[in-house]
Amino acid sequence: MAPTGPDVFPDPQSALTVNNSLIGTGVAPTAGGNNVVTNNPLLGPLADNGGPTLTQAPLLGSLAVGAGDPAIVFNPAEFDQRGGPFYVRVVGGRVDVGAIESGQPGQLVVGTALDEQDGAYGLGDLSLREALQIANARLGADTITFAPWLSGQTITLGGTQLEVTDAVTVDARPLAHNVTVDANLLSRALRVDDPSTATESFAVTLAGLNFVNGRTAGPSSTPRSGCTASTGRPPWPSTTTAAPAARRGSSGPLPPAGPTSSKSATLRTTVRGPTRSP
Repeated sequence: MAPTGPDVFPDPQSALTVNNSLIGTGVAPTAGGNNVVTNNPLLGPLADNGGPTLTQAPLLGSLAVGAGDPAIVFNPAEFDQRGGPFYVRVVGGRVDVGAIESGQPGQLVVGTALDEQDGAYGLGDLSLREALQIANARLGADTITFAPWLSGQTITLGGTQLEVTDAVTVDARPLAHNVTVDANLLSRALRVDDPSTATESFAVTLAGLNFVNGRTAGPSSTPRSGCTASTGRPPWPSTTTAAPAARRGSSGPLPPAGPTSSKSATLRTTVRGPTRSP
């Protein structure tokens, strides 16, 4: 929509044909069809919703959602303006009007405590595992936040660790209470590892999180380590809490970054290891 004046203003002596479009204020087209005409299209601001360009995302309730050309059908090889691999052109059975499809993550906001990986990224359906996978696949640093209803909630992992392979900030500090990631003694909670290099050189910030009950089999099969870098030891060496205690049973703040992940940081975040033997 134009910030001022009409969105569409044709030459009065000419015919205007418009199809499969959203039109706000202005002159209605004289020909065409399947258009949405509304003064309140419910579009978000021009923002970074993923991809190389700024876009306006349809908001919840926008008439643009599912109102595009019905002849356009789902094709996993076709993407919206943001590009692949996560931004397919048709979501929910019918294409949206506009440059990007709703129901796919631009801003990475975790909305569910389920540890799922079902490819559904709509409001309230993006899991932490899915958000990390998307952040790993994108170029550059990403920020992952959490919906308000996840304050104080626990994300119980389903038996496999979370993976970080690129720069990311995972921040739950805006919530009143930390979000807990519970590995349930079935796996490590989190691994920071860039498979393309021998050492990690990207920035990872964890904030407002509790990691609990991480487990890996050590030399003596003793459960240990809620979080680790690719070297097999925690990426944050001890300063305020003894490293064995932080790994093996007590809780405490994760110390500052160490040499295996020199740009990492932890804020209001704890690691608590397993409290029982296997």
